Amino acid sequence: MAFNAEQNDPAKIDGGAWVELRGAKWLIARSGNAAYREELEALRTNLPESQAERMEAEARALAKGILRGWEDVVDRNGDPIPFTVANATRVLLDNDDLAIELAQESRRREHFRREDIVEQGKKPRQRSSTA
Repeated sequence: MAFNAEQNDPAKIDGGAWVELRGAKWLIARSGNAAYREELEALRTNLPESQAERMEAEARALAKGILRGWEDVVDRNGDPIPFTVANATRVLLDNDDLAIELAQESRRREHFRREDIVEQGKKPRQRSSTA
């Protein structure tokens, strides 16, 4: 078996792949995409002084660089929260464990595979018989 060097879908890496977590769907880009790298670089070159400002800047970097959208994210009254960078930053700040989970999911390669590669993994292997 050879290594397939073209197994990732560039559209998913930058545009995102849908992931289900905590009863909602999250459209996440792959960690390391150009937009996220730019956000992290901006954060490094202009690091806020207070811990609260740093946490907000990190949440905003994740909201701008990794999150691309969501479905079924609601407020305490059950009303949908529209996806915007500002809303995403607030949701991530209020749910720091969710931010960690989304960052972890953004590094899972299987989310960003080409569809034909995903389907190949589901096919049963053919075995030859010598009987």
